[in-house]
Amino acid sequence: MADVSDQAEASAPARPADLRPASPDGAASTLAQGVVMMLRALGVKETFGVSGGGIVYMWDALSASGVPTYHCRHETGALFAACEASIAADRPVAVFVTTGPGLTNSLTGLMAARYEGAKVLLISGYTDPAYVGRFPIQETSPLSLPPQTLHTPNQTVQGVTILDSPQSLAGVWEACAAGFARSTGYVHHLALTVPAQRGHLPVPLSAPPRATAADTPALDQALLSRLAAGRCALWIGWGARRAAAAVAELSERLDAPVMSTPRGKGIFPEAGPRYLGVTGLGGDPEVADALRRHDPDFVIALGSRLGDGASCYDEAYLARAQLIQVDLAPDDLPHVYPADRLIRVEADVAAFAYALVEAAPAMCAPPTNMHHTGGPAPGHTPSAPPPRTERLVHPRQLLHEIQSRFVDRGDLVMGDNGNAFAWGNRYLRFSRPGQWRVSNLYLGSMGHFACGAVGAALATGRRAVALVGDGAMLMQNEVSTAVQYNASVVWIVLNDASYGMCRQGTKALGLPYADSSLPMTDFAQYAEALGARGLRVTAPEALHDALREAATVQGPCIVDVLIDPEALAPTQRRFAGLKHVPSAGLRH
Repeated sequence: MADVSDQAEASAPARPADLRPASPDGAASTLAQGVVMMLRALGVKETFGVSGGGIVYMWDALSASGVPTYHCRHETGALFAACEASIAADRPVAVFVTTGPGLTNSLTGLMAARYEGAKVLLISGYTDPAYVGRFPIQETSPLSLPPQTLHTPNQTVQGVTILDSPQSLAGVWEACAAGFARSTGYVHHLALTVPAQRGHLPVPLSAPPRATAADTPALDQALLSRLAAGRCALWIGWGARRAAAAVAELSERLDAPVMSTPRGKGIFPEAGPRYLGVTGLGGDPEVADALRRHDPDFVIALGSRLGDGASCYDEAYLARAQLIQVDLAPDDLPHVYPADRLIRVEADVAAFAYALVEAAPAMCAPPTNMHHTGGPAPGHTPSAPPPRTERLVHPRQLLHEIQSRFVDRGDLVMGDNGNAFAWGNRYLRFSRPGQWRVSNLYLGSMGHFACGAVGAALATGRRAVALVGDGAMLMQNEVSTAVQYNASVVWIVLNDASYGMCRQGTKALGLPYADSSLPMTDFAQYAEALGARGLRVTAPEALHDALREAATVQGPCIVDVLIDPEALAPTQRRFAGLKHVPSAGLRH
C-alpha cells in the first residue's frame, strides 16, 4: 500500500506544517484516514464540500491529505462542481457534507450527478445510533429523513453504505471500485457517524481485486447485415461521447448523415458535410426536412434516451424509418417512440459502430450534403451576420462573439438551463467531444453550470465558460469558491431582468398574470464585491472589447450582458408542446 499512501499530486497545495501524516510510516490509523487512502487508490484527485460538525473528522483528514479539498458555499453547488469535475476530467470525485441540511441540500446535485453519468462518492455525516430519537442537533437517521431518499441503494443513487464502525470500509472500496469502472457512471453515498470517523482501523487496508467491465451480449449479425444494406442516419447522444472516432468512421462508411442531441453536440464535427444539426429543445429546424429528403430506412440512435429535451417527441426525426436504439442499458430507456418501429440493442456504442463498419461495404461515393447545395445547415454557419439592435445586445450577436473568442480557441463552454442553453445549442458550433456541456433535461436544474463550471476548471486547469441567465445566476453559483481557489471561470450572464424562458413561455401561452420579472442586477458589481473581475455590457458596441478582456483575465470573471428581452429564444416548439399536451395517454 506504500504507493497508495505516498502518492500526492504535484499540483496539490502544500500541506500546512501543523497537519501531519496519520502515523510515522504514513499508514492510516483512523477510519477517516482510511477513507482518504481509499480515495487516492480509486483515482480521486479532488474533493468538494461544505463543512460541519457531523463530518468534522473526515473534513480534517481530507484537508491534511494533500488531495486538493475545495470548500464550497452550498452543498448543491459542491455536487454540481463535483459532477462537472468528474465529467471534464473523466475520473471519480468525492464530496463531503454534514448531517441534516448538509445532506438534504445535496439531493438535487446527487440526482444531477447520477443522470449525467458522473462518478461521485458522497461522504456524509450520520447520527450515532445512541442518539437517534433523542433530538440531537441536525439528526440524520430513518426517524428524521425518508430512508428511501438518500439511504437506500438504487433509489436516488446506485450505492449506499452506512458505517457506524471502521470494520466495513473494505466493502465500500470494493463497491466503488466496481462502480467507477462502469462507463455509464456511478454515484455512491457513504454515511459515517462521528465515532466511526475517529475510530481506529483494526487492520491495514488492502485494495480489492481489479474490477472488470461486465460482458454485453453478442451483436446480432443478421441485424448488422440489414443495417449495412439499408440507408441509415445516425442520431448521436451523450452516451457516444467516448466513441467519436467510431461514429466518424461509421458515418463515412455508410455515407450516413448525422444529427445530435443537445448533449451529443460536438461528438461529430458540426462543420462536416454530413452533419445535419441538433435535435430537440433549441434544435435546428432544418434537421427534420433534411432527414426527410435523405429518406433513411433506419435511424440509429447511439447513446441517447431520446427524451423531451433530446427529441421533443417529434416523429419527424424518424421520417418513415425504423429506430435502432443502442445503449448499454436498453431496458432502462423510456418508450418515446412507437414500439412497432423500435429495436433496442444492448451494446457499447463504439463496439456497435465498429461492428457495423465491418459489416458494411466500402463506400466510394463522396459525402452527401443533406441540407442544401451551399454548405452546412444555416444555423451552423457563421456566414450570416447576427442581428444588431440599437440599444441592447441581441443574443445571437453575443453567441457570435463567444464562438470566436472562446469556442474556436478550445475553451470548455457550458449552457445553463433556460434560454442560455437554447441559444448556445442553436448557434454555437463545436468540433471536439466534451467541449460543449448542457445538463440532462430530465432534471434540468437552473444553476447547474453556474456552479459546475468551477469544478470543471479546477479539475482540468482549463478555462470554463458558463452561459447563464440572470435568474440562474441569482439562484445558485459558486463565484466565491472560484475566487478562493483562483479558478479560471468566465460567467457570461444573459441579463434580461427576468426568468427569460418563463416570461417568453407564458406570453406564448397567453397567460398574462404569471409574473417572471426580476429586479435588474448589476452582476459586474456583484463580481467585484466577491473578489472576481466584473465587466458590464450595456450596448452592442461594447461587447467585443468586454469579451476580449474577459479572455485575458487570470482567474474568475463575470461578464454582465444586457440582452434584448424581446429577442425570442429558439424554444417556441417547447411552448407549443405545452399548449397541446394531452391530459392522458402521453408517451413517456
